Amino acid sequence: MVSIFPFALIGTYCLALVNSFLSTNSFFGRLTNIAKWFLAHNFAGAIVNDISLATTGVLALYAAFISAELTMRHYGKNSSIVGIASVASYILIFIHTIRNTQQYEMNYYNATWFIVGIVVGYFVGWIFAKLDHSIPEVKDRDLVKTVIINIKPLLIVLAGALIIHWGFATYRQYQMDRIIAQSVSTVANQHSSYGLSILISLITTFTMWLGYVGTLNFSSNIFGNESIANLSYALSHKTP
Repeated sequence: MVSIFPFALIGTYCLALVNSFLSTNSFFGRLTNIAKWFLAHNFAGAIVNDISLATTGVLALYAAFISAELTMRHYGKNSSIVGIASVASYILIFIHTIRNTQQYEMNYYNATWFIVGIVVGYFVGWIFAKLDHSIPEVKDRDLVKTVIINIKPLLIVLAGALIIHWGFATYRQYQMDRIIAQSVSTVANQHSSYGLSILISLITTFTMWLGYVGTLNFSSNIFGNESIANLSYALSHKTP
């Protein structure tokens, strides 16, 4: 997190700059009518937004890279390809298109999925640390020799990423996320329960912390039974 902090800081400031000042719909843009006095605001906003995308927009990939490198260092090993292998594995897992389009879904690579990037990097680094053969520090060491010596853990992590990719693609294909969210919402709305609602809130918060943001739609009558009971008691006993 310390290593990636500068990228996150720069990207966050750029995102704030675009949304707060360089957009015609921003508070500053509406207040000063930016479209009239700063004709290049769209171009400037695009440049600053590109910087944001190059930093926070792919922060999960940076996390996967550094996590794998630090994991290898933790186990006293070194490999010049573990970071690249971690990034390749992460991309292989989450290279999916947006539903009903030919465009790739880029939300899996931004800062929201930062924790997932760390987890992927850790497991890739752990596999390399357990299966690789450290190369002695000699002058004629090159990348080809490194790949050949570390081909076994490289194939294992890519194969594992491919299996996860297939499972996640199947999950997305059948829209299991929407089905689960609708089922949970239906159960919660039919059976009002504070305990159930707290449990669902905790699970939702945890998955959002991991980066997976789902939508649970609760009706306004989720606590209808309790509200009616309280109102009936108040009316019958003349006291709340």
